[in-house]
Amino acid sequence: MKTEYAPADRESIDKLRDKLKFLKKAEYIDILLNSLPFIGAILNKYRQVVFANEKLLEIIDLEKRNEIIGHRPGELLYCIHANREIGGCGTSKNCSVCGVVNCILQSQRNNENVIAECRLTTKKNNQLFAHEFKVTTTPFQWNNEDLYLLSLVDISNEKRRRNLERIFFHDVINKTGSIQGFISLMKQETDVQNIKKMIEYLDDINKDLNEDIANQRDLSGAESGDLSVNPGFNLSSDIIDSVVNQIRHHEIAKGKKISIAANAEGTDFVTDGILLRRILGNMLKNALEASETKDTVTIGCHYNNNELNFWVHNPAYIPETHQMQIFQRSFSTKGPNRGLGTYSMKLLGENYLMGQVGFISDRLKGTRFYIKLPKELGS
Repeated sequence: MKTEYAPADRESIDKLRDKLKFLKKAEYIDILLNSLPFIGAILNKYRQVVFANEKLLEIIDLEKRNEIIGHRPGELLYCIHANREIGGCGTSKNCSVCGVVNCILQSQRNNENVIAECRLTTKKNNQLFAHEFKVTTTPFQWNNEDLYLLSLVDISNEKRRRNLERIFFHDVINKTGSIQGFISLMKQETDVQNIKKMIEYLDDINKDLNEDIANQRDLSGAESGDLSVNPGFNLSSDIIDSVVNQIRHHEIAKGKKISIAANAEGTDFVTDGILLRRILGNMLKNALEASETKDTVTIGCHYNNNELNFWVHNPAYIPETHQMQIFQRSFSTKGPNRGLGTYSMKLLGENYLMGQVGFISDRLKGTRFYIKLPKELGS
């Protein structure tokens, strides 16, 4: 069977049930696994689940254990990449950067206990969810069979707290520090024109700070399910103009050109304009950060078949290994203290604006991020 990464072969359900019978003879295995407060499963050498604890059943909302036999972890957890290839979990290109798959493969290769971390994006009931797990794979033998104990500890809340401290608080402290610095200079300045310039800088920093706070508020609300959507009438050209005007004087735009596509269309549509501006603002900022001095970043919109396609293009190319992880929470090409911009675009755009967020990256043509939206939210 074809695979782009891990072996696709599987063991038959009958053979797996035979293994399960032997495992069930040891009652303590059931007791031990069910005593774990996190996901615990026993896998065969083909990465298929033979036996799992009640926690896994609870998370995936299944009642009978025999329903999970033969499936792989990503398939059970609704990973968005699990069914990209006919071979299932572990067989797509995206799986090459998956912490769960690589943890299992390393444990198999070296016959050793392996601990790793994994970012997993799942989709259930047409809603995207981001999870981060501490993964452990431990090899052992049972009835002359090579088996593997897999555990998944959800560390999403811990990671969210760290990101809040490292990214959001870091940015807020930097900007409040800049405000304090300008205020100190203004106290000493006597030239009226210089004071006016400082006030303009302060106004820009204050707007940027408010935008950071609003971004974090909306992201937290979106992840908890508490974010309210307020649809209203909008004009696509007005949305683009306001986003460009907001970002044009931003620090990351210095030395670069922001261009509105000549064929950008002005179309009436219904959506939450505030959330859309937030998404496009992130797209534009990311494009500028990826660009070199004197590069041009272009934003536009097309309307076709009751669908609006907003897009932002920059001349840079995203390496393939980064492309596979671009929308995962906490992943960033900009270092360990970034990584929420593209994730929030996907979360807000698809879960709340009912759109489709994606990108295309080519070595010669550069990178284009886009969001496709229905002409009327809720239609």
